[in-house]
Amino acid sequence: MPRVDRRGADEIEIRWDEGPESEILVATHPTSTAASDGVSAGLLTSGGKRLRGYPRHQRRYFQLRPTDGTAPRWVAERRLGLDGQPNLRDLGGYAAADGRNIRWGQLFRSGALSELSEADRGTLDDLGIRVVCDFRTPLEREREPHEFSDHQPPEQIAVSREQLAGALQPDDMRERMSAGNFDDLEIGTLLVDGNDAFATSHRSPFKNMIHVACSAENYPLLVNCTAGKDRAGFASAVLLMALGVPRATVQHDYLLSGYFRREDSARKMKMIRQQVPPEVDVSVLSPLFETRPEYIQAAFAAIDREWGSDKAFLTDGLEVSLDQIEALRDRLLE
Repeated sequence: MPRVDRRGADEIEIRWDEGPESEILVATHPTSTAASDGVSAGLLTSGGKRLRGYPRHQRRYFQLRPTDGTAPRWVAERRLGLDGQPNLRDLGGYAAADGRNIRWGQLFRSGALSELSEADRGTLDDLGIRVVCDFRTPLEREREPHEFSDHQPPEQIAVSREQLAGALQPDDMRERMSAGNFDDLEIGTLLVDGNDAFATSHRSPFKNMIHVACSAENYPLLVNCTAGKDRAGFASAVLLMALGVPRATVQHDYLLSGYFRREDSARKMKMIRQQVPPEVDVSVLSPLFETRPEYIQAAFAAIDREWGSDKAFLTDGLEVSLDQIEALRDRLLE
């Protein structure tokens, strides 16, 4: 799969290790019309190509046009480098089982958008997001309201009707962390149990979300929670499942949150250490800031146990019709 990786403040690298030599066309939107008006950035060869002049807040999409005449491919940076949110990313480019790929610039996931810079808000304006499905609790939304610009604010839908994480209640966890009262916590177990609950007893918010996602007028669409890794992680998994993306890819996307949030997680752990008595062992909180394979695998196992397949989970558990799934795929795959 071709990919774009940031290599500096204004430099990116494009690679397509198994792809053919291709012309690179730069566009502001990933559409054929935009590509026809795009700017050529030279040839992409097997060694990759570095391009300068693309700062973090200047979202660009790249169409790779193979010189052998095969079909072109769109590619972009997966993570949008915001100042105030390390985990906003595009779900575009992932391959579905039918050979098509998710369109770039249509599906996004993130953590809370409550500490945005002016440049961040400009970036979000450029994305043109129409609807945000917010999985946070009312108290979380009150404490950290999203900071969209007044110019182009999206519709914000509070899809969470209940506490989502089973025994791991977000509001209660915040209070316990502030008080340093977490010696008895087994967070790894709680997150495994929470992901099991997402697919079973606490699936209704994800049902709300997928039905919003089945409406064509709601795109581009963003799903979020506070950190963007657990509730938004399973929401993203549901969307990818509905689009026919294999579980190995769903898990890969899930695990990216741990990688993209590693600096922010280290900063928060340091803050907690400074706030609690020195005798308190804060290392027990480490699993809370991680995305481990066993977390999302617990959701997969629950789906297999209770529903038998991803398809049955979607149609029976979330009450999405096969016609809705097919329309969603036609809308988002190319």
